[in-house]
Amino acid sequence: MGDYYLGSDGTMLTSIVTPAGYRVDASGKWIYSSPEETIFGNFIQNGEYKQYIADWYADPAKYGYLDIDGDGKKELIITSDGVFFYALICSADLQSGEVTVLDNGYYYGSLRYSEKHHALVLTDVRPNSMMGDYAFVEINGSGMDVKFHLGWDATEGERYYKDKTKISEQEFSEYFKDLKELDYM
Repeated sequence: MGDYYLGSDGTMLTSIVTPAGYRVDASGKWIYSSPEETIFGNFIQNGEYKQYIADWYADPAKYGYLDIDGDGKKELIITSDGVFFYALICSADLQSGEVTVLDNGYYYGSLRYSEKHHALVLTDVRPNSMMGDYAFVEINGSGMDVKFHLGWDATEGERYYKDKTKISEQEFSEYFKDLKELDYM
């Protein structure tokens, strides 16, 4: 009974961060969260993220929590929808409760996660393209840096690269075995 949240109009809230900063799932049930998720919930609920998306052409559509660097603390990822999309990636300081923006970018393609490499994978492969790029991006201090690039080029036959070094198709495909879609709310 106490695991559900009603809005001010008496209807049950679903798939949202409530005004009190709690996350509820699609059925309206409270999702017990980590300390950083509580900080991020308030960051979202209080509209603090809005100062970072003023230049976005599309409104944020979804958000999720993910331990990108494998340190046991989750980061917040807010994205817009579409083939071209924006992403705001933040970390939380558990002592101060402060949120730090690690990246605020405009991307083409998709955003996935490599647990093996502790990296977000930004895909830039356009329809009917003869070339593709996959940037494996990691947290570096208070920002995000490209750990390495994978690419392919079909302009003169199929060629595969890690950074600028040619690799085999099999080596190339090994990097994609563990990629996961993000679990957005």
